[in-house]
Amino acid sequence: MTLQVQGGGTTSVSGQFLLTDGTPVPNVQVRIGATQTQTDAAGNFLLTNVGSGVQQLAISGAVAQGGFGYAVDETLVAGQANILPIFWVTPPPPPEAFTPISNATAPQVIANPTFPGASITLPTGVTIIGWDNVPKTQLTIQKLDLDRLGIPLPPKPTSSVYQAMFGTPMGGYLSPAGSVLPVTTPNDLGLLPGQQAELWVYDAAPTGEPAAWKLAGLATVSADGTKIVSNPGVGVTRFCHKCGAWSCTPVGTGTTPNPPPGGDTGNDPVDLYTGLFIEGKTDLALPGRLPLTLRRSYHPVDAFNGVSGLQLSLGLGWVLSVRAVAQIGADAGWKLARPIRHGMKRRLGERTAATGWAT
Repeated sequence: MTLQVQGGGTTSVSGQFLLTDGTPVPNVQVRIGATQTQTDAAGNFLLTNVGSGVQQLAISGAVAQGGFGYAVDETLVAGQANILPIFWVTPPPPPEAFTPISNATAPQVIANPTFPGASITLPTGVTIIGWDNVPKTQLTIQKLDLDRLGIPLPPKPTSSVYQAMFGTPMGGYLSPAGSVLPVTTPNDLGLLPGQQAELWVYDAAPTGEPAAWKLAGLATVSADGTKIVSNPGVGVTRFCHKCGAWSCTPVGTGTTPNPPPGGDTGNDPVDLYTGLFIEGKTDLALPGRLPLTLRRSYHPVDAFNGVSGLQLSLGLGWVLSVRAVAQIGADAGWKLARPIRHGMKRRLGERTAATGWAT
């Protein structure tokens, strides 16, 4: 075993690359500016004497099933050893999962039957050119594990992230320039037909731009309520190993701050901090050694302040505290459900496909 001791006051960054099944990924090239290294047999890397603040980590590697390359922006603290979360690598699916690209004379919808409701459309004549200038010839869709994305989670609550894969070492760009590939996701947000959602796309192409989730535009729930379809002119514009991953989130969730506890209100009442109409009602109060209070509150924009779930049996915007929500079940009976943030599902219970609530 070799032990490397870092001098005091040195800014460094370290991390580890693993396949989603836990297998280490060696020989991954990791670079910040001119400082670079590669992962060892256990998938570990260390970069020393790097800059502080927001730094772009350029990544390039290969596994048995194919190569990968992308970038992430990390905020590093000066004079410290910065240890990053695990970089999870999703290997490509087996060869039989890929569909040959054939959109020369008509649009082509690419889907993977393993993930119903998710698709990406290749408009007529649009070509995906690899960063090595070699056109892509096949394509499939993969659903990513939210607990093992390898990149930051989308900036708002979501239930799924999807990614296009080509079975080749790198992604690419679209030709002609300005082309957009429409995408769909299953309606796992529980939105109503015709309701809008936000489409977020991870952009980390090797062009030196900031690596981050970017709002591509809006998407609309299909008439049958099963899918969320990107609006015209909205979709994916380029790819890398993680670049081009897409996810839908509820509109407005997390964009408006909740009023501070004990904040001042005006007439109606209107919260003087946010300018929003905020209402609260206490429906039940049971005293005793274990007192129970059932209280409703109303927030016109984001009832849960970032917690997934929009369909409320009490009416849009109403919530029964942050611990219990009254909902109508499939049998038309009432039930109390506990809201959860994604990422806590293993501690609080599994998310339901329709609403994101644990009972």
